[in-house]
Amino acid sequence: MMSTFLVIDDDRLHCDLLQMALARHGYQVSIATSGREGVVLFQQLRPLVTLLDLRMPEMDGLEATRRIRHDLH
Repeated sequence: MMSTFLVIDDDRLHCDLLQMALARHGYQVSIATSGREGVVLFQQLRPLVTLLDLRMPEMDGLEATRRIRHDLH
């Protein structure tokens, strides 16, 4: 089974750099550029690992984490 990552960050450059670095090591990486998009992708993909920025407009990383954790229960 391939390890899957979800990167949630409003800075597209950070997303792209993390995606390239992790993909080189054989990981499947999806990216979201907002907290809301990240929560939706998490619900769809159920990644093994999620990396997220704490400071984002509209929905910050803490709120995204709360919503993701709520969906897991």
